[in-house]
Amino acid sequence: MRATRKVTPAAEGVFGFDASSCELRWRFLEFGARDVEVLRELHESLHPHFERIIDAFYNHLLRFDELKPWLEVPSAVARLKSLQSAYFEALTAGEYGPPYATERIRIGIAHQRVGLDMHWYLSAYCKYLLEIISTLQEMGGEIAPASAAPAFQALLKVVFFDMGVAVETYLRADRQAILGLKHFAESVVESVPDGLLVVDGDLRVRESNPAFSAYCGGSRDKLVRQQLVEVVPVDGIRELALEVLATGRTSRTFPAELTDEAGHKHSVDITLAPIELTEGQAQPHRGVLVVVKDLTEEERLRSQAFAAEARFFEVVENANDGIVTMGEDGRISYFNRAAEKLFGYGRGEVIGEPAGILIPRELRVAHDEGVRRAIATGGLSQTGFLRQVEGLRKDGSVVPLECTISSCRAEGSLVFTAILRDLSERQQLTARMMQMDRMITAGTMAAGVGHEINNPLTFVTGNIDFALESLTLYRGKFERLFAGLRETLGDEQASRLFAEAELPATSDPLADAREMLTTARYGSERIGKIVRDLKSLSRSETQKRQPVDPRRVFDAAAGIASNEVRHRAKLVKDYQSTPLVDVNESRLGQVLLNLIVNAAQAIPEGAAEQNEIRLLTAMRDGRVALEVRDSGSGITQENVDRIFEPFFTTKPVGQGTGLGLSICRQIVETFGGEIQVESSVGRGSTFRVLLPPSVGDRPAAAAEAMPASAPLRRGRILIVDDEGPIAQLASRALQTEHDVTTVGYARSALTLLDSGERYDIIFCDLLMPEMTGMELHAQILERWPEQAGRMVFTTGGAFTPQAQAFLERVPNRRIDKPFTGDRLRELAAELVK
Repeated sequence: MRATRKVTPAAEGVFGFDASSCELRWRFLEFGARDVEVLRELHESLHPHFERIIDAFYNHLLRFDELKPWLEVPSAVARLKSLQSAYFEALTAGEYGPPYATERIRIGIAHQRVGLDMHWYLSAYCKYLLEIISTLQEMGGEIAPASAAPAFQALLKVVFFDMGVAVETYLRADRQAILGLKHFAESVVESVPDGLLVVDGDLRVRESNPAFSAYCGGSRDKLVRQQLVEVVPVDGIRELALEVLATGRTSRTFPAELTDEAGHKHSVDITLAPIELTEGQAQPHRGVLVVVKDLTEEERLRSQAFAAEARFFEVVENANDGIVTMGEDGRISYFNRAAEKLFGYGRGEVIGEPAGILIPRELRVAHDEGVRRAIATGGLSQTGFLRQVEGLRKDGSVVPLECTISSCRAEGSLVFTAILRDLSERQQLTARMMQMDRMITAGTMAAGVGHEINNPLTFVTGNIDFALESLTLYRGKFERLFAGLRETLGDEQASRLFAEAELPATSDPLADAREMLTTARYGSERIGKIVRDLKSLSRSETQKRQPVDPRRVFDAAAGIASNEVRHRAKLVKDYQSTPLVDVNESRLGQVLLNLIVNAAQAIPEGAAEQNEIRLLTAMRDGRVALEVRDSGSGITQENVDRIFEPFFTTKPVGQGTGLGLSICRQIVETFGGEIQVESSVGRGSTFRVLLPPSVGDRPAAAAEAMPASAPLRRGRILIVDDEGPIAQLASRALQTEHDVTTVGYARSALTLLDSGERYDIIFCDLLMPEMTGMELHAQILERWPEQAGRMVFTTGGAFTPQAQAFLERVPNRRIDKPFTGDRLRELAAELVK
């Protein structure tokens, strides 16, 4: 390190050369103003010769091998010459105060740092002095004899002052270095985590560090001068220490246990080594260094590591995904429990075996090539990449897998880890969800188709009713006509007249037409029932619960499932009287439909007369029981225990409704009920839905038709429907008893109301183009609130979410299509007061 002017003040403080110390030394040398005066005169005389003196001095130094290593460096010589030039300048023309002493310290430190010891430094002063004396002699008479002696004496005083400073600089620098090394050594010893104990030749403790005190208890002062066996009470320690003293060789490390003052035990390793001791002795002598390594923390950390490893192993072992590891040799080295379950192998069957036993034959070549490529490149190029593969089970079946592969290097070779997830259930779930999506789509389409069927079905049914009424009317007229002709013409002539007119000789000539229309009326009723059942079971119009007759829901579900049932079994309805149940009719219908279809699919086709599906309603322990019994193949006990698990099925993908018995159970439980199953292989199954009866309800019975009361007055009725035949049918049904106006657009109804027209009833289609019945209601409610309450909405059943929310919100009456003229007249009689 080069001494600079920045470090000199610090060194000056360390060495104590302040103004007072300089003055003290000058007084001792009797250095005064006259000395300064003659030295300055001497300076003027010697200044031209300084460069020659310095060059001669360094040429002289180069004669010594000890000095060549650092003098042969040009930059070092240049720096030293610069210092010496400054020294000569200050030697004869300095201020001779603290700055002068500071400069001397700086030069001394520089010489010390480049390796000149104190003897060379003092010799250099003598050499300077000799060079100056030699130069003065050469100068001869240039210096007056009277001033030569005082100048020479003054020069000696300065040289002695410098030599004193140099000696103190070296001595104090050495002492500081020694103290620094001692402090450094003590700091190292103090901070060593292992316990250190120094004992002398008598095996008495000389020193100990804090770490040792922590192991055995007690401070350093308490330990010093005690015998080794007292401080380290370990069997054989004394003999081993004596052996180290005698041989000078380090002992073996051996385990022991030490107890601190708090009673805590420390597991330690102890090593004894020879050491030279000189403190307080004329000659060095041998002692023993006792090194104590505490293993307690190490054992704790090792225990924690073992525990963490055990926890990690437990996590890996109990992971839901299969985990398999393989080495570069392609053989399996680890196989967790999930992998055993996934592939059907026990761990002992696969450890050490080629990984190819888990891979289908056609994929093994690609697998082996991937392993070779990874080994050649030092690892996988896409660690952690998720891919779908296939695995080969022990039974030869192939399982779809989701696979994540990673690699790492252990003990110089690659280890591959595969995390495998069975995709079978996910694929089944996807298929089920697709089936459910198709059912939802079919349900939506069914509701729309039902709407489209209900509109024409309304006027077809209505016109059939009108035709039958007309035929009934004309039957009486024909009977009177035929009776009058027979009475006037006689039977024979009347019969001949009827034959010529190609009329039947009967009192009811329109009987065939009436029979055909009656049959058509029955067909339209069947179509209406199918549409109503389809609408009820395909899409829930509301989640509200209300009292429902369970027999009606059973009938609707059976009608929808009839095509599935008819080729497999006879459908028997065994309905006993039960109370109503508080349910959502559509969702209960989904449950019963699923149970009926499941029952049908449990029976093979082709023997319908020998098999039976029985639908039963009864009371069981105070609850309403809805049972579906079949004579099918039955269910094994193993599957009975799992049958309500989500998406569990024993049927091929694509069969069934896709609802799943798990969903059925959830629906039933939302109604406060439960679903039970009884089954025996080969003897059929019974699924039983138990529901609480509606509070305060009586047993369900067929509703008695209430005779319609005659209207008290002739009402004014507005019919708003974009289907002309439906509006015509409604008008024809009501016009005998009321004044009826029909319009095809909602805006036309607004025009009539704007003109001042008011009505007792406004029959309005819910969904129409341009302006819907809902929008019309909003307009009327805002402008003529009393008329809005008189609106009755007609609907074919295709409810948008907006329409469904509207019907749940408004209190107005509603009539479903297809409706009959009688139904319209009954409702009109009720509403027109």
